[in-house]
Amino acid sequence: MAPDPIDHSLKSDPAHLAALKEDMEELLPGNARPIGTVRVDAVHSHQLRLASVCWEGEGLKFPVTVDEPPSRGGDAGAPAPLSYFILGAATCLLTQFSKLAMLGELKVDSLSMTARGHFERKIEGAFTDVTYDVKIAGSEAPATIEKLSRDAERQCFASNTLKKALKLTTNVDYNGSHLLTLT
Repeated sequence: MAPDPIDHSLKSDPAHLAALKEDMEELLPGNARPIGTVRVDAVHSHQLRLASVCWEGEGLKFPVTVDEPPSRGGDAGAPAPLSYFILGAATCLLTQFSKLAMLGELKVDSLSMTARGHFERKIEGAFTDVTYDVKIAGSEAPATIEKLSRDAERQCFASNTLKKALKLTTNVDYNGSHLLTLT
């Protein structure tokens, strides 16, 4: 097997770190900040496939394709909408872990997550719960990783939204052992 060409360490380019610090300071209480906006434009392509564009600030836009599996009438050309829903929520939280670890210059060697969402498959069904299993390895004290975990969840807009609507559980393992569960 060829080596993975991606550097998975939590190091940040100094130019990116400066922008990250500035962005995080704007979130502190007392710092006025406008309401954030997420925009997605979607258009039917064919069958159940949708061609979408996600607009990010500063004029950035990213094409995204959405589909359904054949068992639900699609042709499996892309992930289903609910997969993107869980993907967005999970990566929002993992991004907060990454940001805070970089800003705190924490000795974190690896950071990963598995996310699961359960939903009622019926008319007017909804997600009933979402569980994140976060795995962290490094040489920090467990208390430091516990603080990182609590702060990451507090700063995640997706987690804060989901907590208001359903049971949200975040399990954190550190160096192969269960450290804490946040609910």
